[in-house]
Amino acid sequence: MSNTAFLAITQYVEALLRQAPALAAGDIERSKERRMALESQAALRIYPLNADGRAAAVRGGFHTFSFDLAVECLARAPVDGTGAGDAEAAADALLQAVWARLAAAAPPDGVHSLLNRPRLTWAPGDGEVPLLVATLIFGVDLSTHNQTLALWS
Repeated sequence: MSNTAFLAITQYVEALLRQAPALAAGDIERSKERRMALESQAALRIYPLNADGRAAAVRGGFHTFSFDLAVECLARAPVDGTGAGDAEAAADALLQAVWARLAAAAPPDGVHSLLNRPRLTWAPGDGEVPLLVATLIFGVDLSTHNQTLALWS
């Protein structure tokens, strides 16, 4: 049995963000945990939020969904040099790199749009070194098979 469209899209976004050239965050996970190794300066966390759907019009047809996905950009402020102490600038640079990577990607079969209804949030993180979490939340419009929830292709 294949994965649902929702896991498949989350894995697809993870793979996009891991592609070369490398982003400034080597720590990329599908997780909601806001944790980073002490030696890491930046990390990405990818996770699903919710999906609103419309049932197939005919038996054997496809369902359509608006699926929300989040990519958290966690960045510690540099300790010294240019931008020292500026966690917002560090998170902003990572956010820009994530956006550029996703905006340049061709959506997989069964996906009507990627980066639909984008929203952004910012929140401070905990720790001795200033940390900021910039979260990109975006919609993915897709179709699924009505009996398996796999991507419709």
